[in-house]
Amino acid sequence: KAIFSTVHRIEPKTELQARFNRLYSKGLNKFIAVSEVVKEYLIDEGIKSSKIVVIPNGVEVGRYDKTKIRKELGVTTSDPIVSCVARFTEEKGQIDLIKAFTKVKTKNVKFEIVLAARFQPITSIIRYEYLIH
Repeated sequence: KAIFSTVHRIEPKTELQARFNRLYSKGLNKFIAVSEVVKEYLIDEGIKSSKIVVIPNGVEVGRYDKTKIRKELGVTTSDPIVSCVARFTEEKGQIDLIKAFTKVKTKNVKFEIVLAARFQPITSIIRYEYLIH
């Protein structure tokens, strides 16, 4: 019977948490890491490389009608679009993205940012509104 764990988040752990993870990993056949960065983090935690498989997390964008999406968003075909499709949380970095593009905008570079998420807590919406305006 195959038992595996998917790892999305990387965050500092206490020594006790790290020990628990190493013990927990002995009962697993494989870890699925969503990126090479996550794989390296697991290796640093003491997980054997042979137990880790990288399956990138993402969406195949080729199947979407880009012209239709641009029209719905009111974006011309020549304007670059930077998008982030992820839950609105600090760890996903949307605030950093907005701050970075605020600096780029001062250079008279025209672009559009599209942020999308299924659910966003009201506190996140308020924080984004404050940063944008």
